Amino acid sequence: MYCILVVDNNKDSVEEVKQILGRKYHIKVVESGEKAIEYIGRERPDLILLDWFAAGMDGRETLQHICKESGESQIPVIILTADANKDIEVECLQLGASDVIAKPFVPEVMISRIDKTIQLDVLQNRLEQKLLVKSKQMERVTLRSVATLSNLIDAREEYTRNHSTNVSKYAIALAKKLNWTEGQMQNLHYVALLHDIGKVAIPDYILNKPGPLTEDEYRVVQSHTKVGAELLKDIKLVKDAVIGAQYHHERYDGTGYPDGLKGTDIPLIARILAVADAYVAMSSERIYRSRLTKEQITQELVKGKGTQFDPELTDIILQIHVNNELVGQDFAPMSDEMTSILDESNLLLQRVLEEQSMIESNMASTDPLTDILNRRYFESQVTRFLMDKNSKGSFFMIDLDNFKSVNDIYGHMVGDRVLKMVATMLRRSIRDSDMVCRMGGDEFAIFFRGLNTKSILRTKADRIMKLFSELMLEEEALRLSTLSIGIAVSGVDGTDYQTLYEKADKSLYYVKLNGKNAFHFYSGEADKMEPREVVQLSADLRNLMSVLQERENQRGVLKVGYNDFQRIYNFVSRCVQRSKRQVYILLITVRNVYGVYEDVDALERSVELLEKTINGCLRRADVSTRYSSSQFIVIIANSDKKGADKVIKRIEKHYISNNVDKEYVLAYEKAQIK
Repeated sequence: MYCILVVDNNKDSVEEVKQILGRKYHIKVVESGEKAIEYIGRERPDLILLDWFAAGMDGRETLQHICKESGESQIPVIILTADANKDIEVECLQLGASDVIAKPFVPEVMISRIDKTIQLDVLQNRLEQKLLVKSKQMERVTLRSVATLSNLIDAREEYTRNHSTNVSKYAIALAKKLNWTEGQMQNLHYVALLHDIGKVAIPDYILNKPGPLTEDEYRVVQSHTKVGAELLKDIKLVKDAVIGAQYHHERYDGTGYPDGLKGTDIPLIARILAVADAYVAMSSERIYRSRLTKEQITQELVKGKGTQFDPELTDIILQIHVNNELVGQDFAPMSDEMTSILDESNLLLQRVLEEQSMIESNMASTDPLTDILNRRYFESQVTRFLMDKNSKGSFFMIDLDNFKSVNDIYGHMVGDRVLKMVATMLRRSIRDSDMVCRMGGDEFAIFFRGLNTKSILRTKADRIMKLFSELMLEEEALRLSTLSIGIAVSGVDGTDYQTLYEKADKSLYYVKLNGKNAFHFYSGEADKMEPREVVQLSADLRNLMSVLQERENQRGVLKVGYNDFQRIYNFVSRCVQRSKRQVYILLITVRNVYGVYEDVDALERSVELLEKTINGCLRRADVSTRYSSSQFIVIIANSDKKGADKVIKRIEKHYISNNVDKEYVLAYEKAQIK
């Protein structure tokens, strides 16, 4: 049985929590924030219910302390408060709370939210453990393969067997003198093993040429630094592997390659490898010369101090050299076993890379709920695409408006289903070459590769809005929402991911400030924005009109569940066409002025009152039906626009005079039936 720690000094609230949760959870109660901190120092509850106005240390300070002390293994905290408002809710979530529950408690709401929070925490812990185990397994396989590959590369040169291994030994010896940690030195070991991986692209006849190299051949040899960096760019387990491969032939005086970096502009790990690499080369037999003597090595190191090598590192390697600190540990001959597995090493490396690719794509690239790209992977892919100066594309920021109402009224399970449906719809709206991701919460993004023509992008935006309208007909919960889109175009609005993201987000914000349910292109400051692509009717009413009109000649049961009303609508529509009389259709919605729908009973009371009000205010010739959990549709017969407005005012007047839940008000739209 899961344990819940309740931090509250209000006996009535505590007793209510026990009655609601006591049968399902083990409840432990403390009266103050100080006692809560003392308790979790001894035991770890599965969830904490924390009163925002707790005695002693208040909820804010207690929450901050819990989040700080528990760190990565944070205990989920749900805030309890009788003063539920937007500012407090936002502050709680920003401080690290998992959710906020208002007092007095609604048992169904409290149980549902606590169940989901605990389930999510358990699932997350399990996934983290699985990922940790998988990562460790992956690391062991990868690092074994690194060592094999290193020897494979060295074995291609007749006089460089175990070169990378020996470079690693001297690099670590240097790092010890610099007081590096064990973890840093372990990573340096693998960076050193991989520093010459780019030599796989150098032909054997050049690697083993006994005489001087031509200029063209020398350029081929120099290319191994960039080739190595390119091969290692996606390897995440070995930090700085790319730096080691690319910069280990840079010189301290700036005359090295490939980029001519100078002094401390050369990364330290590359400066270490440069000294170690040169020292091992001088100490080894080469096809074009014999091993240098100890005195010759000393002279070469002194000569290269401050020109080829970092002066401080040169002094350290001279100390190691003069004192024979590593004598007997280097230049180990290549084993027969190593020779026998050379043919298998390429296959081993291929398996490692495939395994890593699978882990990255399955665990790191997709959003677990919607199965589309997650934000981090989407950003990396768009950034990589935009690195090509000739690339073009467009960035769509997409927001599902009023999504909180969906969660509040229908519950989080329905909310999750809605997000999945929207993600699937967005995936349908793009080509295989485009990218769609969930940015977080109810926000999504699309990057259209190669598209930066506004006329085409308008067509894309129109298609997304149309697909969303169709989706609303399938899912009742979506009728509380609309879709807003902000658009930024590469080349016009920016050339990098961050700039395009910010400008698309500004366009989206402008849409939301000006009525939502539209799309906009970024065009400088807000007052210079292009005219909105405004949809004149609200999405709810527009889609209602659409489904009624399009299905006039269809047979079968309507999905929305108001078959009788649709038959009446079709009849009225035909009469209007013959008589040319004016008939209006109204959509009336009960809305919360604060956008909060946690009090389900209050909402239902307001909806019932609206139904009674409509029935009392309409004439016998008018028709009404309930459209969703908070909406009604009405046909006003033989009426012009003014008459329809009078009906609306009459309904609103009676509703206001009889409504005790003042935070619930009416919103309405009207359209003429043609």
